[in-house]
Amino acid sequence: MIIRSKVLNSRNLNLIKRNYSQNIEYSTRALWCYRIIVPIEGEHEIKVGEKVFKVVPGQAIFLPGGIKNITYRHFGENKKIHYNMAFRYFPNFNSYDFPPQVVNISEDILQLLEEIPISCNEITKDSCQLNWTFYRFLHHFQNLISPTTDKKYLKIKPALEYMREHNNYSAEQLADLCGLSRSRFHIVFKEVIGSTFIEEKHRIQALKAEYLLSSTNISIADIAKIVGFDSVRYFRQVFKKRYGSKLPGKIRRLNNKV
Repeated sequence: MIIRSKVLNSRNLNLIKRNYSQNIEYSTRALWCYRIIVPIEGEHEIKVGEKVFKVVPGQAIFLPGGIKNITYRHFGENKKIHYNMAFRYFPNFNSYDFPPQVVNISEDILQLLEEIPISCNEITKDSCQLNWTFYRFLHHFQNLISPTTDKKYLKIKPALEYMREHNNYSAEQLADLCGLSRSRFHIVFKEVIGSTFIEEKHRIQALKAEYLLSSTNISIADIAKIVGFDSVRYFRQVFKKRYGSKLPGKIRRLNNKV
């Protein structure tokens, strides 16, 4: 049962407080945004790939964008309550640098969550205060999480940064940038990111396209070219695979109504 659930700051920030009174297990194929889960009552078990994280009150788990195979388990007789935050933007932050991890949080940080307004009227009236409070929380939270020291990640980091900053590139080009053969690049990429090079490329292209659709009046055909597609038809196919029924035109219409 969802106690409180409202969209914060349009489609870029969500805060949900959930109350589970029964055993629940559910999965999602991939997360295309950052997520922080903060238990208030009860133990929570979250599986990311082959790793299992247990999170209890006084702790929080950070899940970076793009990771796959997420399973949430809420078992036991006692009720489970947690904050579930999903958001698109993290100031001065590279999600690739930070793996999923559990951290201890203080009462002061938890109090910031309680200060975030989540009634519809409060969101409309106090959106600036909403953003300020939430990013105060993120500022404190970012100081708690640790970057990865994984050697394989550091090896392909130049490719990940290039993909984020540019729109036209090939696997061969990025393999050379990392000092790897093409076959080795594909293997290491999949091991580190959890998805193939082309899957991650399409994810980034779709996110860039969504931003352009919601913030500009550039035509869909031109957006497809900007983010690196030679064919508008292929762009629509990739976009549909990522967003389901939300095709480019529909996302633009939805954002025009906000």
